[in-house]
Amino acid sequence: MNYDQSDIAKMAADGDLDGLIRVLRYAEDFVAQQESANAWEAKDAFERRKQELLRAAVEALGNLGDAGAVLPLVAALKYRDDWQVSQAAADALGKIGDVRAVEALIAALQDPAWSVRQAAAEALGKIGDARAVESLEVRLRDCDAVCRAAANALSQIGGAEAVEALITGLKNHWPQASLSAGDALKQVGAPAVEPLFAVLRDRSAPEAAARALVQIGAPAVEPFIVMLQESGEDLRLAAARALGKIGDARAVEPLIPVLQDPDPKARAAAAVALGRIGDAGAVEALSAALKDSAEEVRQGAAGSLGAIGDAGAVEALIAVLQDSDSHVRLAAASALGRIGEARAGAPLIAALEDSDPQVRAAAAGALGAIGDPGAVEALVAVLIHDRDQEARAASAGALGKMGDARAVYPLTIAIEDSDDRVRAISADALGKIGDPGAVEALIAALQDSFKEARVAAAQALVKFYQSGSLNQKTILRILAQREKVMYHSDWIEPCGPEHHDAGIGVDFPL
Repeated sequence: MNYDQSDIAKMAADGDLDGLIRVLRYAEDFVAQQESANAWEAKDAFERRKQELLRAAVEALGNLGDAGAVLPLVAALKYRDDWQVSQAAADALGKIGDVRAVEALIAALQDPAWSVRQAAAEALGKIGDARAVESLEVRLRDCDAVCRAAANALSQIGGAEAVEALITGLKNHWPQASLSAGDALKQVGAPAVEPLFAVLRDRSAPEAAARALVQIGAPAVEPFIVMLQESGEDLRLAAARALGKIGDARAVEPLIPVLQDPDPKARAAAAVALGRIGDAGAVEALSAALKDSAEEVRQGAAGSLGAIGDAGAVEALIAVLQDSDSHVRLAAASALGRIGEARAGAPLIAALEDSDPQVRAAAAGALGAIGDPGAVEALVAVLIHDRDQEARAASAGALGKMGDARAVYPLTIAIEDSDDRVRAISADALGKIGDPGAVEALIAALQDSFKEARVAAAQALVKFYQSGSLNQKTILRILAQREKVMYHSDWIEPCGPEHHDAGIGVDFPL
């Protein structure tokens, strides 16, 4: 009897286990037909048809999920003429989940085709038999896909032996093995915590162990808190960093004393960690840390106070705007912007004259977040006269957020700035302010050489048009630009260079 795909589909629909198994055995008939064929093309066609039927039958047996198919599928797993048949057999055996397939699947971990090895590893994970642990550990040194499958299978098998195999993989110098093992240990969860802390303490793979423990999360918090008291500076540092990444509030109280640690790196890590956790109970201690002798601690404390966002830190942060280190001043200015208290306005205006352009930019951004109208003139001065493009760009953005009409004319000047980003942000700011006096400058900006500036100008003009506050002449002036605003240069000349006068691609509904 000759079989085809429709026969297999019907057998699968009917749940015909015996019929599907007969298809697997039917391969011998194809061999006989090949021997009687006269032409190579005919033999090749027979072989292709045989393999297609085998794959279809194997997949159908896996979907059927009947344990009666295990032994025929084990035989198909050893099929060497087509790796796709072997892969499909491994997949099918994983779906059925019968332990009788374990030894054959372990042998398939040695298959020349990586996809078969991957499928065998995945199947062994689904079956969950500890006999596969040793062989799966070897496959942690295989190619990426097989390595990941083997690590995941070990996590599914679980138990002390599988965890130990993953710990060995974690220590492997090949990055993919270490990363895959770490990801798998996360899936193991709490049972992996103690072995991972052993790796962390013996320093055989400290970074990989800490990363895996952070991924595990809550079960690792208490052991990390204990580690904060240990003598090794590197261990205290690792514990503080990890607790910040986990973000569990249980760590707040134990981390506060670390702000007095002899090691400045540990103090800085504790400061950053407290900000990541975001508990207001750390504000007082972090405010005191703004006077630390180490600049990295002061910087970390300032950043964390901004992350927590408690108004009780404002005065301490204002004082740090005078810090000797520019990184600390930058962190303080940014933090004040995140907190958004109006009383920081005057000190931040003064910071617009800081010697460091990054501090000036941060102060401008903070003033935009606070929205102090008293800062408009100072921000305009930075926008027009500052030599640093980041400071000018931050001032343009701040003026757009504040929406003050006094900024319109300076922004129409800045829309011709030498820096691309300043022009783009200035166009966007004019759109936010919404003053009709900016229309002509925005129309001119549609010709800008920088795409983001053209887009910002086009979007601003569409906002003006939709606002309903323009006179008829201005509306018509904007409508005359509709084609340029809407059609994208890529549509007009997709294979050639972009021309900034060919269209922008911003939606302009009427």
